[in-house]
Amino acid sequence: MEQFQNLTVQKIVIFTFAVLFILLQSCVVLQGTNYFLILPSIFLILTYKPKLLGYSGCFFLGLINDVFSMQILGISSAVFILLKFLKTVNVTRSYKDYGDLLKEYLLYSMSLFLIAFSILLFLGFSTVNSLLFLSIALLILGFFICDFLWLKIFRLFNKQ
Repeated sequence: MEQFQNLTVQKIVIFTFAVLFILLQSCVVLQGTNYFLILPSIFLILTYKPKLLGYSGCFFLGLINDVFSMQILGISSAVFILLKFLKTVNVTRSYKDYGDLLKEYLLYSMSLFLIAFSILLFLGFSTVNSLLFLSIALLILGFFICDFLWLKIFRLFNKQ
């Protein structure tokens, strides 16, 4: 159990699990639903352990997300790096009240989702239909799924 206290091992485990979330979300082929696991994952990683995922990690996760989710190359990387910058600036303590954490996540995720959706809509790769509401519901649901999974992982790291 001592090996999990090593920061390099923690970074590798976090990156591996985030890639697994990308692969899992890629199994959902509904148009516009491709942020429902990875965006809450990135948010929760940067909220609980901001040092575990740097700018290059965010860039590569975004690139992997673009490739596997068949999105426009570069949008996810830009979104994740923006989120990393905003979370690095705004993280003042390692633990927040659950309600505040959810509100902050909804603010970030909905604004980033609407920006990405607007770009896809403008470029003609997406349309406004019922999948938009399904995507929003999945994005909110993804927070609770990822919160449960990442808390399990971080508690593993925090055990002495």
